[in-house]
Amino acid sequence: ASEVRTLAQRSATAAKEIKQLIQDSVTKVAAGSELVNDTGEVLAEMMSSVREVADVINQISSTSRTQFQGIQEVGSAISDMEEMTRENAALVIQLAGASRQMSQSAKDMHDSLGFFQLSAGSHAHAADQEQLTQRGSASNDDLAHPANEA
Repeated sequence: ASEVRTLAQRSATAAKEIKQLIQDSVTKVAAGSELVNDTGEVLAEMMSSVREVADVINQISSTSRTQFQGIQEVGSAISDMEEMTRENAALVIQLAGASRQMSQSAKDMHDSLGFFQLSAGSHAHAADQEQLTQRGSASNDDLAHPANEA
């Protein structure tokens, strides 16, 4: 009987220890489960942050493309303006040449008209024409060298 009591006491003690171990395990499993839930929340927050960063990167990329297109348009406009400037310079040179030719033609015509006899009052008119011819050649020099004024 004493052996049965000792065995019963040992069984009771073992049962208490097992009960305590089970309670400790349940507590640890609950704590582990809470850590897993917390980790899941942190991972969800990280995923949200990663999506936000990806959105910002996409916006930067889109803005960069827009800026690149704008820069290309500005470059094209500058090229167009350079071409127009070259064309304008060529036109100015042509205009200066045509003006010189017209001035020479006017002078030649004036000289040809000198053949005819003019009355006394027309000498003043001839002097006026000579001044106009001289002014015209001075204007032609300005047209031939437009860079001096710029």
